Amino acid sequence: MFKGSSRNTVDAKGRITVPVRWRSELSENLVVMYGLSNRADDKYLQLMNLDVFEKTYGGIAGSSMYDSAFGRAKRFILSNAEDVNLDKSDRLLIPQHLIKYAGLGGEIMLFGVGDHVEIWDPERYAQSIEGYGVVEFSNDASAYEKQRELRPSPVSD
Repeated sequence: MFKGSSRNTVDAKGRITVPVRWRSELSENLVVMYGLSNRADDKYLQLMNLDVFEKTYGGIAGSSMYDSAFGRAKRFILSNAEDVNLDKSDRLLIPQHLIKYAGLGGEIMLFGVGDHVEIWDPERYAQSIEGYGVVEFSNDASAYEKQRELRPSPVSD
């Protein structure tokens, strides 16, 4: 599980050094993609192992391009996801179109978020969490618990 945060840099070629504490959890096959959020201003990247990507987005990948509910989602997600690998210096080469999308340059922030790592421009991240604190977290946690209570229980044999 990825957790914690790290300040880092992205060089002119788009390379990011992966923090030591996460290297053992990152396999050879990684995917970097647009960060998905319900806020239009949240432009960041997600980095995950290929197996996590396939488990999370496999249903969309298997859908028909002609299915109006998933066709656009499939195109958006898969066309903005790139395979990456650590080099011998434990760096990732992030494609330029993804760096441009997330506004990365110079200093960056990396956040461990369970099954993936988020890569943010520090100013965009500060704007994203502005006004979010313990009270807002408590409200979000309560809303999440209420949603879980409303979900049907899995059917067992």
